Formats: sequence, C-alpha cells, structure tokens
Amino acid sequence: MIRRLQYIAEQEAVKVEPAGFEALARIASGDMRRAIYLMQSTFLASGDGIITERAAYANAGMPSPTDLHEMAQILWYDSFDLAFRRVSETKVKKGFALLDMIHGLHETVMLMELAPRVKAFLFEELADLEWRLSNASSERIQLAALVGIFRLAASMVSETESSADVKLLTEVERLVCGASYERLQ
Repeated sequence: MIRRLQYIAEQEAVKVEPAGFEALARIASGDMRRAIYLMQSTFLASGDGIITERAAYANAGMPSPTDLHEMAQILWYDSFDLAFRRVSETKVKKGFALLDMIHGLHETVMLMELAPRVKAFLFEELADLEWRLSNASSERIQLAALVGIFRLAASMVSETESSADVKLLTEVERLVCGASYERLQ
C-alpha cells in the first residue's frame, strides 16, 4: 500500500514525509481508496503542502501513536480521578471519538510487554467496551470504564513485575512512537 501511495504522490507532485505514508496506511487500515482520499484531503488542508504524520492524524481526527502513548501512560499510572479528567480533556481538546481511542489503545496494548493474563484482561475488556459503545451507551460512562480497566490491569501487575515499569514505559515509547505499519499488520 505504501509503495502505491508513494507512486501516486510522485505522479501528483505531492510531498509526503516517510512517517506520513506510514500514518496514511495505518489510518486507512488497508483501504486504498480511503488512503488516497486522506492523502488528498491532508494535502489540501496543509498550509505548507507537505503531508506529515501529525497532519494525517489531525486531518483524520484520530489519535496519533504519540497521543496514544501519552494516554496509555496516563491510564496506567495516574489515579482514577486524574486519569479520567486528563483523558477526557484530551478527548475534547483534540476532538477524538472514544471508539477511535479504544482502537488505538488496542494497538498500544499489543506492543506492551505485559504478562499474558494482563494483556488478555485488557483485550477482553476493551472488546466489551467497544461493544457497549456500539450499542448507544453513554460515552462518559464508558470513558470511566476505560480508566477503570487500565487501573485494574495496573493493579494486576505483581510487585516483581512493577519493578519493570520503567523498562515497560521505555519499551512502549520506543515501540509505539517508532512502530511501523507493517509491524502492526
């Protein structure tokens, strides 16, 4: 997909940063028409005529890997009340849909080095949360559930595992901020 987007960008004389191509492919989730449309609309919306990762995510209204990394840190380490407030503020400020945040956090959890039981818990709960949102549930209640899910998962980590928190954060930051589209497929 990226090679085809590169070809189109070259033919149309559109400047796209390498991370921009990655973002277009990730956001489009394999849908070439969506990727081309997103590339076109991002190009038209950009003031400088260069498509960056940040511009692609902003144009799509979706959280970037950096946004998701920050949210994962907040959800994992902040108290319930503080995490709820900070994630809610980010959601409103950046105009993210809770469903898009959940989809992105799923990818983030995939990259985290957690015990299998903790990952399984997070995946099951995120899936249930997604289902509840698709059935006209209150976003505010489900945002509280999202915070609760991560707080419970953090409490599942034993004392010996929690000593690896610094390593985990460093690894998550390296993987999430530098994750390529191909690695997530």
